[in-house]
Amino acid sequence: MTETLNPTDDRDTPQGELHWLQTVRLPELTAVVDAGAGQDAADQADVYAALTQIAEAQDRITQLQSQIAREAAEVAPVGARNVAVPGRLVTLDFGDGPEESLFVSEGGGLGRISITSPVGAAILNRKSGDVVDVVVPRGVTTPVTIVSVRDR
Repeated sequence: MTETLNPTDDRDTPQGELHWLQTVRLPELTAVVDAGAGQDAADQADVYAALTQIAEAQDRITQLQSQIAREAAEVAPVGARNVAVPGRLVTLDFGDGPEESLFVSEGGGLGRISITSPVGAAILNRKSGDVVDVVVPRGVTTPVTIVSVRDR
């Protein structure tokens, strides 16, 4: 079963706002920047404003991902061995190459996946065999399969 990180456009929830920022707002702002490429500097006020708004949106996305991950970690299933939670090794299939095994962590780093990243937030508290759709910063959605979850 495939599920999206947020199936609604309800911007009153953290998930809804995150989904809107990633799938609507960032692509809109990116289009403004792309359209302004090659213009004279005097004509690029809209581009500079869009770049500022992109930075603000990315900051807000990071805040929302952290909030969502914290809330999800608070309801993590206790004792479920095949569930992706911090400290577990997950093997993921991104569909475009070899599977990757990473430790789920609260902070990220080499060989780790942060629960605040788009992929980490999407797989948190999910189990082996689940497929999640992950929306990455430019609004592209990619399916990710959780192949396995195991203790260190």
